[in-house]
Amino acid sequence: MLARLRDSASENAADDLSRIKAIFLSGYSDFKFAQEALRLGAVDYLLKPSELVDIENAILKAKALCTSDGVHQFKQSSSTEPSEEPGSYLIKKALNYIHAHFAEEIHLADIANELFITPNYLSRLFRQETGQSFSDYLTRIRINKACSLIVESNMKIYQIGDVLGYTNSRYFSEWFQKNTGMSPVEYRRRHT
Repeated sequence: MLARLRDSASENAADDLSRIKAIFLSGYSDFKFAQEALRLGAVDYLLKPSELVDIENAILKAKALCTSDGVHQFKQSSSTEPSEEPGSYLIKKALNYIHAHFAEEIHLADIANELFITPNYLSRLFRQETGQSFSDYLTRIRINKACSLIVESNMKIYQIGDVLGYTNSRYFSEWFQKNTGMSPVEYRRRHT
């Protein structure tokens, strides 16, 4: 594939192949294949089955080469290194989905389907990277949003519940009290 691209580029000098970065994920462990791929300019040659960390590192390396023409070193992610921001591409995508849809009725299975992985794998990876379960994280996001709306807006409590996806205002108030230790009205009085 890379050889064909290079041949077509030699015919058309306007094409800039330096922007194309290829990573091979192969079931062939023959060294000749890896050597040829690297000779043709592949960023990396990974063998199946590959660890997710190895794939992410190869992608980071390719991204670093694309954005800075290889001048800067890419940061290798390590599962032993604690990080404030999750290093996994899947978890970043899951967090983006949660933040975009937190006011809707979302389930772990919905996000897993979006990412083309199993809910069990997502649950395990989510807990490993964030230190909390999906439902705990979602609750924290909703509580933080509820608290900021209660304090910073003049919206009525039932309207705030609606914004967060709780159409039953009584249920919203009970849920809020269970998670904060005080009712929304009491929270507003104490924090405004």
